[in-house]
Amino acid sequence: MMEKLIVVRHSERLDEVDQRQWNKIVEKKFAHSHDSHARFCFGSDPPITSNGVVLSRDAAATVLEIIKANPSAEKRVVLYSSKLLRCVQTCYEIATQLKLPMHVSTGLALTAAAVESCVSAKHGRSNSFNFLSLEEIQAHCPRTTVHCCDDENSSHYIPMNHWRDAMNA
Repeated sequence: MMEKLIVVRHSERLDEVDQRQWNKIVEKKFAHSHDSHARFCFGSDPPITSNGVVLSRDAAATVLEIIKANPSAEKRVVLYSSKLLRCVQTCYEIATQLKLPMHVSTGLALTAAAVESCVSAKHGRSNSFNFLSLEEIQAHCPRTTVHCCDDENSSHYIPMNHWRDAMNA
């Protein structure tokens, strides 16, 4: 039997479709704030568009077709997402269609340009990208279970060095 690994990148991002609208949202949120770090992190983590939701559901339909063609694969389907909003939203649409839980991990975003930039000395802080908290992710994903892979006390824990080792391989 042939094993399959299906990778779905985040769906269509608002800032890539309408940068002006996204800038207005960022400006409104930080109109009375001088926290440039928080502004940078928020501005680097845009949501998906309404079309992005449709595209995510289309991806779920494709995965369902693959599962139907190979029913034993259903038992091995696991959904992982970084804690970036656009990724969480994309994974959520797939998870609800497949009726599966989501597993979220900070480690999956380590190569995102915004995260790498935030970790650099240019922003004056190390390892300080403001990822969504588990509570925020759960609020975005009310119709599925969300497991955090960053919690050492969880059975879903994946040590951060595993992600770094995979990136450097």
